[in-house]
Amino acid sequence: MNNIQKQLEKLTKRLNDINATIVPAYNIKYKDSSFLMDAIADGNLQSVREAILLGERIDTTDKDKRTALIQAASNGYKEIVELLINIGANVQSRDKYGDTALMKAVCKGHKEVVEVLVDAGADINTSDFFGNSVIKEAKINRRTDIYSLLKENVSV
Repeated sequence: MNNIQKQLEKLTKRLNDINATIVPAYNIKYKDSSFLMDAIADGNLQSVREAILLGERIDTTDKDKRTALIQAASNGYKEIVELLINIGANVQSRDKYGDTALMKAVCKGHKEVVEVLVDAGADINTSDFFGNSVIKEAKINRRTDIYSLLKENVSV
């Protein structure tokens, strides 16, 4: 048995363990969630990679229209954020409240994630649906180190 067959057997066993099935185009069907979003909620980088290899779409959203990137940024999972950005996640996506991954990372105080998102081109000048800018959120939430970082990178 070659290495690919062993990996496929391992993934199949894992899918069986979590009560999931592979359907055409390698989409995974779950009753209440998705493998990718569950892996992100757990902060499990390896499971995130497996979900992507199995064909999970990185633009999948939850009931609040939060993308995988927004979830990862909100939880402060820098390596997962980097992975999602490297495979094409949209850093400008918004959830149903108008929040972006950058806004979530700022509000939660995840400076390293903020740096990754800013380097990837996340819009520092954006505002949520309530008119609060990313910089204002940093100030309101007393994230002085993030506020300084954003002020250094703001376009005039």
